[in-house]
Amino acid sequence: MGKDKSNTKEIKFSEINVEFITVKEDKFENNVYYFKVNEENTKLVQLIQSGKYKNHILPLWITKEDNIIIKIKEKFIKKFKYDTREDYIISVNFIYFEINEETKGYYVKQIDVKNKETNMEIEIVDDN
Repeated sequence: MGKDKSNTKEIKFSEINVEFITVKEDKFENNVYYFKVNEENTKLVQLIQSGKYKNHILPLWITKEDNIIIKIKEKFIKKFKYDTREDYIISVNFIYFEINEETKGYYVKQIDVKNKETNMEIEIVDDN
């Protein structure tokens, strides 16, 4: 069976108000950054709840407290020192991948980050 052509290959979200929570190492020894969405973002909620991506791996979820959490692997994030519990404005692309019929979904690549207080883009040396 061929690749599912009905899936969007890239989904863009701009100017998401988030709070940086933490960095943790996953079972493959990748550092993963976790952000809590600090706004009512119906497009992200629709992405999660639509059913269209039911059998896909998604790098976000809704917690029991109705918070949306986004996870981004270190290799796909703008590199600078994120302060825990600080607010940022990020723009991200959800990029489609398919390894096989059972393993497909999206990962997140961050495309920019701003300081929430100043709304200024943070200068970053990026090697992605």
